[in-house]
Order: sequence, then C-alpha cells, then structure tokens
Amino acid sequence: KLGDYDKASFYFKKTLEIDPKYSTGFYNEACIESLLGNKNKSMDLLNKAIELDPKYKKLAKNDDDFINLRDDPEFKKIVD
Repeated sequence: KLGDYDKASFYFKKTLEIDPKYSTGFYNEACIESLLGNKNKSMDLLNKAIELDPKYKKLAKNDDDFINLRDDPEFKKIVD
C-alpha cells in the first residue's frame, strides 16, 4: 500500500524461505511482480499460490494488483 515494492518483496521472499508452502506469500509476491510489470514472474508465482490454495484463483480475478494482466490470455487461463 505504501508503494515500497522492493522492501515488501524482500520480506515476502524471506517468508517463503522460512515456509515454502505459504500460499499467501506467493500470492503477495505475485501481486508485487505484477505491479512492477514482471508479467511472467507474476503469473508463475500466482500459479504456485493457486496450487497451494485454490482460493487465490477467485481473488486474483478481482485484485487490482493484476489489472495490467487481466487481458492476457495466459492470466485468463490461470484464473478461470
């Protein structure tokens, strides 16, 4: 929310080192990568989050952090 994506990314990555099955960490990192314009990395992380917890499929559809990906066919495959 503060726009310090590098700092947020650092902490999410640290969290995932501690718990590599923490779906929320993958989801939040996917949001950050999307906001930074890293489309492929964002979708890879989102896929991992959804594998761990399918609820993120529905959340991602309406999350403004993914607004720049909504028209991408690959993103649509992931969330549909």
